[in-house]
Amino acid sequence: MRCVSLSLSLVNMNVSNKIASCVVFFLCLISYNLFSQKSRDQLEKDKKDNLKKIEEVNSILQETAQYKNTSIGQLQAIKQKITTTQQIIESMNEEVLLLDGETSELGSIAFSLQKDLDTLKQEYAEMVYVAYKSSNAYNRLLFIFSSADFYQLSRRLSYLNHYSEERVLQVKQINKVKNTLLKQHDLLRAKMEEKNRVLALQRKEKEGLEELKTQRATLIKSLSLKEKELKKELQERKKAVQELEKMIAKIIEEEIRAEAKRIEAEKQKAKASKVKKVPEPNQLATSFEASKSKLAWPVASGFISQKFGVQEHALLEGVKLDNFGIDIQTNKEEPIRTVFDGKVKYVGFIPGLGHTVMLQHGVYFTVYAKLSSVTVKKNQLVKAKEIIGEVLTDKNGISELHFEIWKNMARLDPEQWLNRK
Repeated sequence: MRCVSLSLSLVNMNVSNKIASCVVFFLCLISYNLFSQKSRDQLEKDKKDNLKKIEEVNSILQETAQYKNTSIGQLQAIKQKITTTQQIIESMNEEVLLLDGETSELGSIAFSLQKDLDTLKQEYAEMVYVAYKSSNAYNRLLFIFSSADFYQLSRRLSYLNHYSEERVLQVKQINKVKNTLLKQHDLLRAKMEEKNRVLALQRKEKEGLEELKTQRATLIKSLSLKEKELKKELQERKKAVQELEKMIAKIIEEEIRAEAKRIEAEKQKAKASKVKKVPEPNQLATSFEASKSKLAWPVASGFISQKFGVQEHALLEGVKLDNFGIDIQTNKEEPIRTVFDGKVKYVGFIPGLGHTVMLQHGVYFTVYAKLSSVTVKKNQLVKAKEIIGEVLTDKNGISELHFEIWKNMARLDPEQWLNRK
C-alpha cells in the first residue's frame, strides 16, 4: 500500500507542474497575439490608406479619359497608381509573413497541448492501475487497520480519499486540455484560410499591376510622338515659373524691409523711453513652425504629381526640372483651401499658371498657383482650410495645383510640412 501514497505524491507533483507550464505557455501566447494584432492593425490601416489613394487616382483618370489628348498628367497618374499598387502588394507580403508566424505559433501550441494531453492520459492510466490494485476491500482494510497508531490510521484514510479526488481532478484537467486543443485546431484552420484569402487577393493585385504597366508603356509610346509639343510646353512652364518666382521674391523682399523698419522703430522707441524691450517674435510664424508635418492639405483629395527640387522629366530623356514647390493633381473644380491662418499678400494672374494667391504667416509664406478662380482679396485675413479658389483644368483635362512654402527668401519642401495622407 505504500505504492499508493507514493504514486499519489508523484501525480500531485506532475499535475501541478503541468498546470504551471500551461499558465506560462498561455501568458506567452497572449503576449504574442497582442503584438501580432498591433502589427495587423497597422497593416490594415496602410492597406485602407492605399486603397483610398487608388480611388482618388481612378477618379482623376476617369476625368482625363474624357479628353482624347494623351498627357504627362495621365502618365503621372498611372505612375502613382502603380506605386500605390506596389505598396499594397508589399503590405500583403508582410501580412502573409505575419500569418505564417501566427500559423507556426499556433502549430507549436497545438503540438505542446497534444504532448500535455498525452502525458495527462498516461498519468491517469497509471492512477487507474494503482487504484485497481488497491480496489480489493480486504487489502484496503488491511492497509487501514495495520496502522501503528490512530494518527497513522487517520493519515492513511486521508490518503485514500485524496487519491480518489486527484483522479477526478485529472479527468477534469484532461477534458480542459482537450477542449483547448480543439480550439487551437479551429484557430489554425482559420489562419490558413485567411492566408489563402490574402494570397488570392495578392495574385489579383499583381495581375492588375501588370495591366497598369502595359497602360504606362502604351502611354509612353504615344507621348514619345509628341516630343516637340512637350518641349514647347516645358519652355512655357519655365517662363511662367520664372515670372511667379520673381513676383514672390519681390513681395518677400518688401516684407523683410518693412519688418526691419518696424523692429528698428521699436528699438528707437524703447531707447527713447529708456526701457529695454526686445521686439517679440511673430506668434503666427511660431505657430506655423510648430505645425510642421501637420499642415492641412490645400485640396481634399489628390496626389503629388511633381515633387520639390530637381526632378527628372517624366518622359524626355536627359531633361531635368527644378520645382520650387510641389504639384498636386486633383479632381476637376476641386476647391483650394488654405493650409494655415494667414493674411492675403497677393492675388493676381500669371500666364501659364492661371490665378495665383500668396498668403503670409509671419516670416512664412504659402503660394497657391494654377487656380481657375479666386474668392479672396489682398490684405484679407483667412483661417486654415478656408476656400480661396478653385483648381484650374488645362486643355488636356489635367487639374493640378502648384503649391509652395517659403521662409523669408528660402524655399522649403512643402511635402515635409503637410500632414501624411
